[in-house]
Amino acid sequence: AKGDGAVGYIAGGVEQALRARVPDLKELWHHAHGGPNRAVPEVAGFDATLAALDVALARCLGPVMRLLSEVVEMPPAFLDDVARGAPHMLRLVHYPRVPSGALGMRAFEHTGAGLLGLLPRPSAPGLQLKRPDGVWVEPVGLDDRHVVVTIADQIERLTNRLVPGSVHRVVNRPGVRDAIVYFAAAHPETRLWPPAELLARGGTPTFAPMTSEQFTVRRLRRIWRNEGSFAYRVMSRIDEALRGSDVNR
Repeated sequence: AKGDGAVGYIAGGVEQALRARVPDLKELWHHAHGGPNRAVPEVAGFDATLAALDVALARCLGPVMRLLSEVVEMPPAFLDDVARGAPHMLRLVHYPRVPSGALGMRAFEHTGAGLLGLLPRPSAPGLQLKRPDGVWVEPVGLDDRHVVVTIADQIERLTNRLVPGSVHRVVNRPGVRDAIVYFAAAHPETRLWPPAELLARGGTPTFAPMTSEQFTVRRLRRIWRNEGSFAYRVMSRIDEALRGSDVNR
């Protein structure tokens, strides 16, 4: 289970969307871009596969960031520079079978905390995105060549809402669902404040200025407020016990 930091296994019942009243119905594995990460020697190829996937998805960020910079009529380096080499996070998500009448949702509606999310095709449908008119839609016609891009809160702040965050959710469906999400983040010291050129076009700033690190820490404290839950306490104690013994985890 998650020990110090945000890498490794994160049990169900820990993460809860800002607008939700109960935790999401999912469990997670986090792999940090550039490390350090928690090794899994018990599964052959696990660490090498995640490292390769991390590199491949990080390579996708440059073209997306440059395109978004052009959308708001800024130089290509505007968003590319704040993302290159930043502490991105590769997330594996396992959604177990949902019992009949279960309280909650696989992932309640939310926006991401970083710059954006890259979502390769999952093992089963369930992802929905909210259109500006409030209608929920599911991506259709996707295959393994496609990656869904969701805009997150840091880009919304850097562009003064000219590029708004993508509200999305994962609804309950029969069976198990596995998914991959690559969270792109800004460098920790990046000031989340729109440049003068965008303020001249976008009006009064909507958000208070803060660094990427300040914003991320504040968000994690709010969505991981379930660290006091029974499931989290049990997994943390198991992890502490195993770290003090010779038992393989």
